[in-house]
Amino acid sequence: MQIDRELIERITREVVSRLQSKDSSAETNLSGGGLLAVLTGNPVGVEESAAQLIEAGKKFGGLTAYLTRCADSSSGEEIARRAGAGRILKESDGVKADDAVKNASAVVFPNCTITIAAKIGLLISDDNASSIGVRALVKRVPVVIASNSLMTSLSRGGYVPPEFQSVGTEHIERLRRVGVTVCDIRELASKISTSGLQNELHFADKTPQMPSSIAPSVAIECSPLLNQAVDFVRNSLADDPSCIPCAAKVNLAIEKCIEAGACRVGSIGVAENSMQGNSVARMIDHTLLKANATPEDVEKICKEARKYKFKSVCVNSGYASLVKRLLRGSGVLTCVVVGFPLGAMTTASKAAEARDAVADGADEIDMVINIGALKAGDFDKVKHDIEAVVEAAKGRTVKVILETHLLTDEEKVAACQLAVMAGTSFVKTSTGFGGGGATAEDIALMRRVVGPAIGVKASGGVRTREDAEKMIKAGASRIGASASIAIVTGKKQESKGY
Repeated sequence: MQIDRELIERITREVVSRLQSKDSSAETNLSGGGLLAVLTGNPVGVEESAAQLIEAGKKFGGLTAYLTRCADSSSGEEIARRAGAGRILKESDGVKADDAVKNASAVVFPNCTITIAAKIGLLISDDNASSIGVRALVKRVPVVIASNSLMTSLSRGGYVPPEFQSVGTEHIERLRRVGVTVCDIRELASKISTSGLQNELHFADKTPQMPSSIAPSVAIECSPLLNQAVDFVRNSLADDPSCIPCAAKVNLAIEKCIEAGACRVGSIGVAENSMQGNSVARMIDHTLLKANATPEDVEKICKEARKYKFKSVCVNSGYASLVKRLLRGSGVLTCVVVGFPLGAMTTASKAAEARDAVADGADEIDMVINIGALKAGDFDKVKHDIEAVVEAAKGRTVKVILETHLLTDEEKVAACQLAVMAGTSFVKTSTGFGGGGATAEDIALMRRVVGPAIGVKASGGVRTREDAEKMIKAGASRIGASASIAIVTGKKQESKGY
């Protein structure tokens, strides 16, 4: 499928423009709100950061410091004190991103880590630090990041391997594309107060083409201590992807990355001959969402999930605690749907259902967006709806169900962008109850929009191994199915949907 880059960029601009319009009408006192400095746990440039913040704070009539949990336990307090911050807000005190950025006239990251910078560049807001950056951009609040600490955060002792330098360059370019000013720490104060500061978002296509081959590739967002695991992955991927031993080697590489502390490992296509057994099973959410499902039915699918090592068992929220108990010790996750299947209930009710699911043991939440609000162009309402569930999930994986067959391509692009901005982990095609299901074309479009760092789940009408292969080749990193056993074994299975 040929994806229209101009379509994606145009819709992205429209989404952000509408959100900015909402914010500018609601917030009348952004100017004069002072400078917000977001301090991370990166112990780099303490003296220089403090000196620059002193100068910048004078120009903005005051300085507020926001300390992440890591900063609170390292150099953050010292920088804030030396810089003469009038207020110090702490993540550990429960201060949220929205509250921190609400009245800021500008936001600066003097000692940003490469992980936080990467998230801001991709408009991913799954922690408070990255959320402040993304929310500031949406509000048209200038954002400045000092580049000095980015690559240094990869090393211990100051040495950065030459082959890693290009990674830093790519992150900086992506930040600039979305409107962030990136500069040397010594230019921080002058950049914040000059007309050269970006105050308008500049979007460009940030997602690479899907590979023409179907060789495995792995997108890894990880801690600085994963160099050996990353090298292992690179060596694994250099082998012939068409042979089963090499495919198994890639699976081992991914496991090593997870054990070493990887935050996210996303599979973007796999070799055709490796689509067997456990490699596919670990991508499947084994699903039972029928209204007449009994506890005995739930027990049956949990036994199947244990046997075939599926990624998760996906059920309605009333069965969350039962599934959690039945899967204990199996390594299979408990996935719970929220606002299912219409997505038309209040935001408060969705958030409450998500909180209940988490309390009952849910590891993942699949939520349905407010489809009517999206089609009406009320992007602020859709984004707020997703954000409320993401917050209620307390760091757990949240998959946003778009119900793609009800949407135009423009609406699909907008929905994906809103999901990313709201801090979700996945976008998902369908509920399976709305009269349509996943298509390879929709998966390819969604993957193109969200990029490699966000998961894409194909759900609805995936009943055979061939169906699953088609979705994975198009860019799916998760499959939702009730015919999971047929997909894994290749044998015919009687399935009448979820």
